[in-house]
Order: sequence, then C-alpha cells, then structure tokens
Amino acid sequence: MKNVIVLFCLLPLTFVAGLTGMRAQIVEIVVDNQRIEGNTFHFDIFLRNHGPNDYYLGECDFMLHYNHQFFGNFEPEAKSATTGNMEAYDLNARILENNILMVELWAPEIGNENEFSRRVEVLPPDRSMVFIGTASVPGIIDPNGTMGLRWANEGLFKSYLSQFELVEPWLIEELDNEAQCSDPFDYPLTGAVTGTAVDERREARATSALKVYPQPAGLLCTIEVPAEENSAISLRLVSPDGRIVLKTRASLTNGRVLLQLPTSLGTGVYRAHIRSMRDNRTLGTATILVVR
Repeated sequence: MKNVIVLFCLLPLTFVAGLTGMRAQIVEIVVDNQRIEGNTFHFDIFLRNHGPNDYYLGECDFMLHYNHQFFGNFEPEAKSATTGNMEAYDLNARILENNILMVELWAPEIGNENEFSRRVEVLPPDRSMVFIGTASVPGIIDPNGTMGLRWANEGLFKSYLSQFELVEPWLIEELDNEAQCSDPFDYPLTGAVTGTAVDERREARATSALKVYPQPAGLLCTIEVPAEENSAISLRLVSPDGRIVLKTRASLTNGRVLLQLPTSLGTGVYRAHIRSMRDNRTLGTATILVVR
C-alpha cells in the first residue's frame, strides 16, 4: 500500500467470555488511499487487530491535524463502510478547535445477543485489514499545498478505540490507550480543481439541521425532527471540545423531543446528534446554546 498513516494503540482487553484476567490487545489504525477528486480530499480508514482475541468494535475517535490553510470554510464529511456489519455503524467528521479533524465512529445500539451478532463488527486476530469508512475534506483553495495529515496527541485531542463486552447489557467499555504515531506521508494537493462556487454535499448537510427552542437553553429544550412523528431515537450530546457528555434514548411525540440538559454543563455551544433506533439512520444535528 502507498500513502499510509499508521497509529498503534496498546489497549487493555476487558473481561470477556472465556477469558480470565487482563491481556494485551493491539489494534492498528491505518489511513490509506489518500486521493483528490475535484476540490475534495478523501482518505480511507482501516483497523487491523494484532491481539490474541477477537475485538468487538465499539466507538472510536480518530484525531488528525491537517493543513487547514489550504482549505476554505467547508464542512468535512465521512461515510461508514457497507461491508460486514459496518453498515450498522455511523461515521461522522467535523473540525474541532485548534484545526483538528475529528472522525468519529458511532456504534449501533445493542439490546440482545441476536443484535450483537447481526450489528457488531468483529476484528479477527489474524491481522487482516477491516475497512471502516471514508473521510472527505472539501474546499481545497491552494493546489500548491499539501494535506499534512498527522495524528493529534495532546490533551483531550487523542484517538481512542473502544469495544463491546460479551456480557449483558452489551455496554461499550471505553479503553484508554497509549498511542505511538508514525509520521504520515504528506499528500500533495496538486491537481485539485479550485474555485467551485457551490458544494452540493455541504448544501445537503445543511438541510439536516434541526430546530431547537428556546435558544439559549437552560435546563430544558425541545428539538424538532420534522421527518419523524412518534418513533424511538438515540441522542448524543457533544461538548465544544468534542467530548460526548450525554447519551440517551427517547421517543418522539409529534416529531418533538424534550431534552433535559445535565446540570454539569457549562456555558457553550453543544451539538446534539440524533439517530433513528428503527433503522439506525442519522435524522439530523441540532446546535444548542447553553447558558448557565
């Protein structure tokens, strides 16, 4: 393979069926197939299990620096793979403070053993590459620059992996890791088509913004999801620094959900990501201004 970025994460394996004690589990994160189409930079994300046991993939955050000065004010995008059980996962991308590109993998909701078998991606211990998905950064404005992807490794901005436990209630155990990052290949932006006036994908993303009131919010706010009437949803609230500060399930009533905000939240702009529990579709994202 060419143009490969590798991040080795040494992860302590949680207690699972058939194991006693703690054993080392090594999962390799690989970024490959860097490429340019039009004014958009794409790259693929893979995982490879070097440990002695199956790894039941949970949620992941991939944190990368990039040369933001060569890009306009566009929103990144990501799409999960459709191979294996990866179609049950949701891959998203956004820009955090300090111009860090965050690609986050959301795991499916698991309620029983049958759903575990049908929806959880397994990384076998044979070092085979498992395709996770593709991230895209549109808006190249200088084809003379380079992408400059390199792993972030400071403070809260570190990549992490998590895995499911093989016991009820099928919860995700987030695992700390010590990351050793290799220097990436600095992919040139040569050949990019600049000056594009309209980015259709960005326009499509804007339609998924959900209405929230009141703004600003204190302890309660209402989120409208027009496309859904009375369905079950899962909601994740993300803080300004990229941390997930609330995970909850709820039922829509006439396309609305009343959200009780944690008292521990400070003043700031938070983002609520909402998915359908029926088919795991992303229903939209709501921006919530919290004032305390």
